[in-house]
Amino acid sequence: MKLSVVIPALNEEQCIGDVLKEVPIASLREMDYEVEVIVVDNGSVDSTAHVACVNGATVVMQPMRGYGNAYKAGFAYATGDVVATGDADLTYPFADLPKILRRMEQRNLDFVTTDRLSGLRDGVMSRSHVFGNWLLSATTKVLFGWPHKDSQSGMWVFRRHVWHALDVRSSGMPFSQELKIEAFVKGFRCDEVPIDYRARAGEAKLNTITDGLGNIAQLVRKRISLGLAPARSAAASGGGAVGGQDSESRGLTPAVVGERDASCIWHERWYDGEAHADDPARERGPRVPLAALAGAGAGTTSTDQSSHMVVWRAERRGRPAAEQTSAHARAGMSRSDDEAPWPARCIGPERRRESCAV
Repeated sequence: MKLSVVIPALNEEQCIGDVLKEVPIASLREMDYEVEVIVVDNGSVDSTAHVACVNGATVVMQPMRGYGNAYKAGFAYATGDVVATGDADLTYPFADLPKILRRMEQRNLDFVTTDRLSGLRDGVMSRSHVFGNWLLSATTKVLFGWPHKDSQSGMWVFRRHVWHALDVRSSGMPFSQELKIEAFVKGFRCDEVPIDYRARAGEAKLNTITDGLGNIAQLVRKRISLGLAPARSAAASGGGAVGGQDSESRGLTPAVVGERDASCIWHERWYDGEAHADDPARERGPRVPLAALAGAGAGTTSTDQSSHMVVWRAERRGRPAAEQTSAHARAGMSRSDDEAPWPARCIGPERRRESCAV
């Protein structure tokens, strides 16, 4: 079995390294899971991507801002049988992944979400956010018959075939609640586990009023789109059906386990963390060139079937020559791409430029 851990990040250079170190790779391997860790850089202007790469993650550059847009890019690149998620701000306990996966296996579940609210410690979340989460969860229960306690949690574990059966259209913060609603109403076996939610590190991205009202509006629109009577389908229960979410709405084509979404053009490059370490002569800023973002996002929309994505794969120093050759063959690169000067290999070959601004 293979597990893809997908983490969206926006200007989280202070936290992302510690978040990645918390993913229990050794314990997951003992459970016979092969693990890939994917960080989706959602347009950061700091060194988030650099820190993620040097800590062993693969970084997908998604220039179109939005929580949902970041996850859609990460899910498209993921190749695991199972997908796990969480934020890049140290709020979610990735160390709980083995426990959640065991629960999924023992109960033959398709989708497991987490409950932050039942054991929430004082001071971890502001009163306004506690009230907002309670209101949104209560509204979800009333409108959709949602049986669980926390509709807004950002940590989920689900079988990859579930994603391809859902019709999740949100590009922003409502993505989280819509994903859960879709999994529930489509009849997948869902469950919820309590976690120890922690205070976020770094700058908060949420706006209580704006995001709260946006989520309420999305719940109402979703209820109308599904019909006015709450209902749950049993058709998808236990199945691996695809096609429930059309490619026009999601902008991605369903892929089988072990394959990446073919509607995106993946420009994979090795990232040499040692070569791009801090340079005291330069001002502090992003070490992944902004030109790579411009090249990836030029002329694309959330429904563009041929969108370009730049992917930075963490450099492994001392790789054997055979491994280098096979790795480049898989990524569609030549060895010269890996050995080329930094400016020449910042973007895909057909978009290569003479230089890239750092």
